[in-house]
Amino acid sequence: MSYTHCLTTIPIHWLRIHCTWLQVVCTMLKMLSRVGFIRTMAVRSQSTASFIANMPPCDFVPEKYTGPSHDTMKQLRQNHLSSGQLTYYKDPISLCQGHMQYLYDLEGNRYLDMFAGIATVIAGHCHPKIQEATLSQMSKMWHSTNIYYHPSIHEYAEKLTSTLPDPLKVCYFVNSGSEANDLALLMARLYTGCMDTFVMRGAYHGASPITMGLTSLSTWFFNYPSASSIHKIRNADPYKGPYGGKACRDSVVQADRSCDCQPGQCMASEQYLEEVKRCPHVLCS
Repeated sequence: MSYTHCLTTIPIHWLRIHCTWLQVVCTMLKMLSRVGFIRTMAVRSQSTASFIANMPPCDFVPEKYTGPSHDTMKQLRQNHLSSGQLTYYKDPISLCQGHMQYLYDLEGNRYLDMFAGIATVIAGHCHPKIQEATLSQMSKMWHSTNIYYHPSIHEYAEKLTSTLPDPLKVCYFVNSGSEANDLALLMARLYTGCMDTFVMRGAYHGASPITMGLTSLSTWFFNYPSASSIHKIRNADPYKGPYGGKACRDSVVQADRSCDCQPGQCMASEQYLEEVKRCPHVLCS
């Protein structure tokens, strides 16, 4: 008896029952496979989380902290420090010691420092070479003035300018980025005789009385007269800015732009040309 003949002799209601049960079994198998996948991912997530939580071993042992408690520092801050010195957390971490790339809180818990002094100091903490150089200098002279000579400032200026291209061969040392921008603006205005200055929106250039005018962030800017003659222009943001995407593609500037390339290179694709033809301000032959 052939397989086809067997099928023709089976009642139709039996086929319907078997098909229904087959659908149920398939659905259950899918559910079980999903449950197994979820359990597998949960186990992997737990193992990954435990792996992330465990940092590499470190043989450094921080000194036992004996200073004021976290709550005491919070009270002292409220009473004696300006409220303008903001923190990033509702209950900030109290740090008391650092070693290389790690920081330690009052209880001796270790943290990996990926903030580096607001991304401005990438030398780590208590690096042995930096400590050695600092102690060596402090044992000789703590501070001086520019009206005298000191070998370190001249040697450092020579090493620094040797890494710069011509004609950048002159240094003017300052104490901070705000002071550097303040001096740069002053020198530019004195040299050109022009007071007008353009800055990008969303930029931070300092919080001194002068550089605050250059800063274009609401969290670091106050309505202060230093902003006179300073003009804020839009930031060329290709992701969220108003001039990206379709606005950039349909710009008349794109049609008038020339491209200096060798023959056969920098060729526009057919898709690009089709998009250009759809632009309302461009005439294509």
